[in-house]
Amino acid sequence: MKAFYHFFLLSFMLFGCAAKENLDPRFMLESECMVYQKDVKTESHRGFSLSYISKDSKNQCAKQSLKHIVILKFRDKTETIIRARKPRKYIQSLGKWKQEIESDSTRIIRLEAKGADVNLTLGKIYLHSHDSLYAKQYLPYGHIHLQKRNNRWEKDSLVYNPSFPLKRPLKND
Repeated sequence: MKAFYHFFLLSFMLFGCAAKENLDPRFMLESECMVYQKDVKTESHRGFSLSYISKDSKNQCAKQSLKHIVILKFRDKTETIIRARKPRKYIQSLGKWKQEIESDSTRIIRLEAKGADVNLTLGKIYLHSHDSLYAKQYLPYGHIHLQKRNNRWEKDSLVYNPSFPLKRPLKND
């Protein structure tokens, strides 16, 4: 009985301490690191807010793997993940693309920039109520590749996933 008591007490202490550190799932999906909310810095601006890993964070794994990741949250509560060396320079363009592309069921969920190329990942809302894992989430269903030519962004290609929406969740065979 004494061993059980010690095991229970040790388990409570370990899991109790871990619960105090709130994890940030948005950034954890982008890396293989444990990312805590204390590692994330958020700046509020007019019409949007930016979240990124703080340079003062002691979490070296998060700082290294997420140094070019910014989560942009607009006033309408939609979020876009930006992966770029200088993410702030895409905010104005992203706001414009958001107005042109997005609808009630479609969102720009990711922007990846490299040089004069930008790839936008479109997400479509998944509305199958029987699926509790993905229901009411925006899942990737299309990609738009843009290139900057003569100081203008031009669509280079547009690809949609023909199997979206999935009829049922994928199962491991």
